[in-house]
Amino acid sequence: MRTLRATLCATVLGVVITACGSDGSGRSGDSPVTGAGTPRPADCQGEERAPDAVRTTWQADVDGDGAPDQVTYRPAEADACAASLSTTVDGEAFVMSLAGVDLDPDSVRVLRLHGTDRELLVGRGGFHPRGGFVLHVLGFDGDALGEVVVDGAPVVGFVATDGGAAPATATCTDTGGLATWTATVAKPPGVLLAWDVRRTTYRLRGNVAERTGTHLVLKDAAEPILRERRPELFDPNGWFTNCAATPTP
Repeated sequence: MRTLRATLCATVLGVVITACGSDGSGRSGDSPVTGAGTPRPADCQGEERAPDAVRTTWQADVDGDGAPDQVTYRPAEADACAASLSTTVDGEAFVMSLAGVDLDPDSVRVLRLHGTDRELLVGRGGFHPRGGFVLHVLGFDGDALGEVVVDGAPVVGFVATDGGAAPATATCTDTGGLATWTATVAKPPGVLLAWDVRRTTYRLRGNVAERTGTHLVLKDAAEPILRERRPELFDPNGWFTNCAATPTP
């Protein structure tokens, strides 16, 4: 049984994650949510804060118990309440401030990890005017909602869409983890542009991704052939295609 706590705060990549639960007296914690320089008065967590018309909800098994959990997105408001994600697990409410994340709720997908009931959310934020976005992988680790990170940074991070980026993508592994695929220009260069493609796998420990290995999977792959064999490496919408699904409201 999870120990209930009044407020749990953890900072991940400058995003403040707050879990607001029971203090043992049957009432919710009274502490306001604070984060990323954005005032978070206590009433930012109230049900009256965002009517159903402006909320977005998804079903995802974030705690991996085999049953779907409701995850609610609330947009930022003019009264300085930052956007947030929230869910309730075993009667305890958890809230993640999205201050500074600029998450696009229409981009959110559920990652159905292989070999486990645990599910993650993935969505776009941090849009760059010259083309690109940060791909955020979000999950529940038993104590808080937060970003899945490797070495303190988003496991995927920034995805450039201005045409100048090297081919890249990410997938789910067969063992409940994640994998990133990255390409570097093959050396020595030939007449045609060619790429060496490496796959790095990660084991998930809560919301921490631990590297388990990097392997060369394609060597000196000419770009036309690589585009034919692995088109997702060139597609900004090709991330996690082997496990992403449109969430159920």
